[in-house]
Amino acid sequence: MRKALFVLSALILAAVVSGEAFAHGRGHVRFGVYVGGPYWGPYWGPAYYYPPPYYYYPAAPAQPTEYIERIDPSEQGWWYYCEQSRGYYPYIKECATGWKRVSPVPPAPAALSAPSPTPAYQPPAPVPPAAPVPPAAPTPPAGPN
Repeated sequence: MRKALFVLSALILAAVVSGEAFAHGRGHVRFGVYVGGPYWGPYWGPAYYYPPPYYYYPAAPAQPTEYIERIDPSEQGWWYYCEQSRGYYPYIKECATGWKRVSPVPPAPAALSAPSPTPAYQPPAPVPPAAPVPPAAPTPPAGPN
């Protein structure tokens, strides 16, 4: 009985003390019974750590397209002549009458002749002397003051 009286008086004391907290419109009083040793909540195992975020490198800029001209081996060594324009490809870009395939002709070799002798040293022509300078004009006499 003493135990029940003690619990009842503790509850009344708690209600009186918590009345002030309710008077100000805040605070909640909760009562609980705890049996056992220290307990910190449910144990779910070690904390799971997420791996660090992976940042993707930006995409490399696209390289410009490189075109490689492939020449048919049977077509190598020919020049193309346009009779209307009287010129060769690639100097003439279009030919209305059609291109004529011609064999390239190497330039004619220079005539073999004896090298001309180098002229002997000749000094430059002498420079004529400068014209004489005329004498200065006489100054007029000063007038009476």
